Amino acid sequence: QTGRFRLLRAVIEGLQANNQLQYFKSIANTPGFVRVVASFIDELKQGVIPADAFAATAELPKDYELSLIYTAYQERLIAHKLVDREGEGWLALDALRKDDNRIIAHEPVQLKLPLKMLLVDGFDLLTPLQARLVARLSGRAGLALVTLTTVTERESTIGRRFKQALERLIES
Repeated sequence: QTGRFRLLRAVIEGLQANNQLQYFKSIANTPGFVRVVASFIDELKQGVIPADAFAATAELPKDYELSLIYTAYQERLIAHKLVDREGEGWLALDALRKDDNRIIAHEPVQLKLPLKMLLVDGFDLLTPLQARLVARLSGRAGLALVTLTTVTERESTIGRRFKQALERLIES
């Protein structure tokens, strides 16, 4: 996490040096800003929202500047052949997609995943990225079992999380 924060700090400092951060200018040098932006980028990546897609939706100055930071951060990771925690999930999803295309084209697969059984247990919330990974892996397993917790008579409060996890799995 420390290395990631340093990388993000360097990205922010570079954007500031080029006068690209006006909206966040007064707080960009604070440790809290780096933590909040890192968390925000995690949320975007968990939602499988690439930097260019987020940038395309930026309407407000703060959104535009966040998109600059996210884009520069991703470019820096790629340039140095680095990957962050959520990026590992993106790479796994991409590898599974490529193999699915190879299977359709009757070409040899890259990932040898002879899964007899896939068991996913203990999750009460799945991010869109996690749901897509579980769905792709389930398609390769002879048997896939996913258990989602529920709390009787609390479906309208804590149970919403479990329902959302199920909906994400179904969508994926």
